[in-house]
Amino acid sequence: MSPPGRAADRARGPAAEPVSTGQGREPGAPGAASEPAAGRASVLSELRPLVPRALLDGPGWDRLLACAAELPDARSGALLGCEFRLGEREPAADLFLVLRPGSPLERHFVRRGEAAPPDSAAAALARYLVRLGRPGSALRDRVAGTMLEYDLAELPAGSPPPDPGVFLKLKLAADPDPHGPPQRLPLAALADAVGWAGGGEMRRAAERVLEALPPGARVAHVGALPGRTPRAVRLVIQELGRGRVGGLLERLGLRGSAGTAARVLADNGEVLTRVRLDVDANP
Repeated sequence: MSPPGRAADRARGPAAEPVSTGQGREPGAPGAASEPAAGRASVLSELRPLVPRALLDGPGWDRLLACAAELPDARSGALLGCEFRLGEREPAADLFLVLRPGSPLERHFVRRGEAAPPDSAAAALARYLVRLGRPGSALRDRVAGTMLEYDLAELPAGSPPPDPGVFLKLKLAADPDPHGPPQRLPLAALADAVGWAGGGEMRRAAERVLEALPPGARVAHVGALPGRTPRAVRLVIQELGRGRVGGLLERLGLRGSAGTAARVLADNGEVLTRVRLDVDANP
């Protein structure tokens, strides 16, 4: 089991939705303004004054723009945002995208994967998106959406953007039974989405986390980052409550992380309205 995903040292900025300049028309509507393929980088440039340079600057900003420039037009109906690294010597951020079913951005990743080698991460992502998009797909009963995350903050200078991590947003019951059976996670679909074979050990590691959750806490997202080692499934836990974070981490054998989390919660108690915990489950 790995510690939480550096929760004390990360801050996720709000997702920003590109604004159309097509004089009130919807993107893609007749007469709407068009933009070159680097339009998403252009949108980030427009947002630059809103991001303090203490959070993002220099090579970190350049890596973000280079990754965004490879994506299709900014008016592709997707949300984008940044995850900032706090306390780092170099201000940098990771980039995440929320894919909307049938959007140009989703079709971009399908086309990219169809042109890639069959055993590549890009091809695996394309197959997952096609499966999710099929009418009547059973996967739709469990997955509400897909998010991609690009690990850019620690990318070596001059390196191309990595294959993105894939996160599945889960459909959660509006009023769950806090004493009901553990959640069933679509781990096989997640493994398929990142091109991982097998997955039995990952499933058992995730089940250990589910068994340790206090009543009422739920996993809202499951994800995997194919570029990281060792392999792990990330469980994003919500509805946990400040007072139950330490106990959960201790049950998972993460006593050192429990102490760190306690300090973070104490230092930020006046501004915290909710707590979300990311746990990497590995064999």
